[in-house]
Amino acid sequence: MALLTPNLLERFPSFLTVQFFVGHGLDVAGVLYLVWSRQARPRPWSVGRVMVALNIYAAVVGTFDFLFKTDYMYLCAKPQNVSLLTFLGPWPWYIVTTEGVALGLFLLLYLPFRPSAARLRVRV
Repeated sequence: MALLTPNLLERFPSFLTVQFFVGHGLDVAGVLYLVWSRQARPRPWSVGRVMVALNIYAAVVGTFDFLFKTDYMYLCAKPQNVSLLTFLGPWPWYIVTTEGVALGLFLLLYLPFRPSAARLRVRV
């Protein structure tokens, strides 16, 4: 979402804009490299574990946001520009609907790696 709808205060070609796109782009490229090179693959129950880890991370970040009056991960308020969060309801309900969007995306990304029904059948 950050690459598609960035919330940047600086105009291109500032250093912070370039740093933002390079950093977020390398995150995506790194994950794609690990999957395509078969160095990392999703395992059974990985979607559930990632959802638990995401919620623990959000709780830690939310606590940090509250204590230091920040808005990392947009847990306290929506970004000023139009993004996916604009369509997911007012605060705090967009956080709950974002959970559903995250779960849907995780399941969609897991589809190519799910165990095939043919491999699970017992051959006699």
